Amino acid sequence: MSSTLESIRHLSETLFQYTNVDDMVRQVLHTALETIGEDAGSILLADAKTKQLIFRYVVGESAEQLCGTSIPWDEGIAGAVFSSGNPEIIPAVQQDPRHFSATDRLTGYQSRDMIVVPLMRHGGAPIGVMEVLNKATGQINRDDLDILVVIASIAAAAIEQTDNAEAIRLKDIQLQQSQKMEAMGRLAGGVAHDFNNLLTVMQGFSEMIVSSLDPSAVGRMYAEEILKAAQRASGLTKQLLAFSRKQVLEPRVVNLNELVSNLEKMLKRLIGEDVNLLTKLDPNLGWIKADPGQIEQVLMNLSVNARDAMLGEGSLTIETGNVELDDLYASQSADLQPGRYVCLSVNDTGSGMDETTLAKLFEPFFTTKAPGKGTGLGLSIVYGIVKQSRGHVAVSSAVGCGTTFKIYLPQVEVPDPGVVVTELGSTCVQGSETILVVDDEEQVRSLECGVLQASGYRVLPVGNGEEALRICRESSEPIHLLVTDIVMPMMNGRELARRVALHRPSMRVLFVSGYPDETEISSEGMAGKTNFLQKPFTSDTLLRRIRQSLDGMEKSSAATCTLPL
Repeated sequence: MSSTLESIRHLSETLFQYTNVDDMVRQVLHTALETIGEDAGSILLADAKTKQLIFRYVVGESAEQLCGTSIPWDEGIAGAVFSSGNPEIIPAVQQDPRHFSATDRLTGYQSRDMIVVPLMRHGGAPIGVMEVLNKATGQINRDDLDILVVIASIAAAAIEQTDNAEAIRLKDIQLQQSQKMEAMGRLAGGVAHDFNNLLTVMQGFSEMIVSSLDPSAVGRMYAEEILKAAQRASGLTKQLLAFSRKQVLEPRVVNLNELVSNLEKMLKRLIGEDVNLLTKLDPNLGWIKADPGQIEQVLMNLSVNARDAMLGEGSLTIETGNVELDDLYASQSADLQPGRYVCLSVNDTGSGMDETTLAKLFEPFFTTKAPGKGTGLGLSIVYGIVKQSRGHVAVSSAVGCGTTFKIYLPQVEVPDPGVVVTELGSTCVQGSETILVVDDEEQVRSLECGVLQASGYRVLPVGNGEEALRICRESSEPIHLLVTDIVMPMMNGRELARRVALHRPSMRVLFVSGYPDETEISSEGMAGKTNFLQKPFTSDTLLRRIRQSLDGMEKSSAATCTLPL
C-alpha cells in the first residue's frame, strides 16, 4: 500500500508540470499499469467535433496500429463508461455484447479481464476513459479499480488544466488574427474608397472625351485606353471592398443546392477536363439568406484555387449539409455562434498547405503562386463575403493531403420568395428636375454636375452638408432629388438626408459612395425614398439611377440592397 501511495503522490507532483497532453497520458498510463501490476492498456480522449474517442496512448501488442484510431464515444465498453461516467470491471471482455471484436484483434491477444474508468473533469463532464487489460482471469479486483479511479481523477484535472491553457492560447491567437484581419479590412476599405473617387473622375471624364471625339481621332484611342485601365482598376477596388466587407449585397432566401447545381457546368469548364468534379448535395438542405451572386463568387474562387493546387489533375468535391453547432464547438472560434447552419464543403486532392501558409491564407495579396499568376485576393474575397453574410469559414489542410474549406452559413426558418430585381433597362435618362448634388470631392462633384446638366437637369452643387441644409431651408423652389456622398467630414450623407427630410419630406434621396459606412440606407420617415449608387460608375449608370430615383423606388433594383455592417 505504501508503494501505491508513493506512486500516486509522485504522479500528482509531476503531472501538473507537463504542458503537453501526450506526455501526460503516457506518464499516467505507465503509472497505472505499474501500480496494479499489469502490462497492457490505453487512454482514449474525447474529440467534441467528431464525437469520437481517440486512442491517444496504448501499451501492449500492436499498440502502434491502435494508437490514433477512434471509436464512437457512445458505442462499445469505452463508450458506455464515457457516457455514464461510471467505472466498470469487465470480467470477460469477449462475452460482453458491447465489445469491439475488431479492436480486440488489433491488440494481438484475447483479453480476459478489463477495468475501464472515466477521466472526469471538474464539474462531472468526462473527457475520456482509461482502460487496463490483463491476459489472465482473477488478477484485477476492486482495490485495483479504486486505485485507477484516483489516478484517473488526477489525470483528468491535469489534462483539463492543460487544455484550458491551450484553449486560452488558441483564443489569443484567433483574437490577434481577427484583429489583424479587421485592421487590414479597414485599410483596404479606406484605400478602395479613395481610389473609387479617383476612378469615378478618371472613368467619367474619359467617357466624355471618347463621346466628344470622332471615332477616327487619335486622341479618342488614347482616351479609350485610359478608360480601359480605369475599368480594370475598378475591378481591383471591388475585390478590396469584398475583403473589407464594404460591398453592397442583395441578399435573398435561397437554397444552396440550387446555386451549386446551376454553377456546376461553369465550374467544370473552369477547372478543366482533367479534374473530376463531384457534388454531394443534401436533399433536405435548409435555407440561407445570402447574395446568390456573391456565394457563386465564393464557389468559383475556391474551385480555381483547388484546380491550381492540383496542377490541373485530381478530384474536387463540393458537398452541402445541415449542421447543428453546439456551445462547445462554437466556443472554439471567436466569430461563431451556436445554432443551425448550412455547411458548404469544398475538398480537393491537391498539394495541401503547411501551418505557415494557413496562418496567412486569407490576407489580401498573399499568394503562393508564381509572380504574375495571381493577385492574392481570391481567398480574401471568400473571407469577406462569408463574414459579411454572417457566416464562418474554416480550413483544414496538410502538405500532400489536400485541402478542405468549410463554410457555415446560418439557416433561416421560412423560405422567402425575395424581391425580383428589375434591371436598369433602357429607360429615358433625360430630365428637367432640380437636383441637389453634395460631395466633398470637387472633381467628383464637377463630373456629376456636368453629366446631369448635359441631360437637361437643373443642378445645385455644394461641397458639404451644412451648405446643402441652408439651401433646403432658404430656397423657395422645388428640389426633387438629393444626390449625396455617404462618407463626408462633419456631416455624413445619412445624417444630411435625415435633416433634409424635416424640411422637404417629399424629396427623394440617392446615396453615392466609394464604399458605404452604414448598415442600411433607409431611415425612419424615409422608407421608399432612398437609393444607392456605388462608385465608380459610368455616366449612363448615373443617369439611369437618377431617373429611377425620381420616378419612384418601386421600380428600382436597389430596393433590395443591404449595405455592409
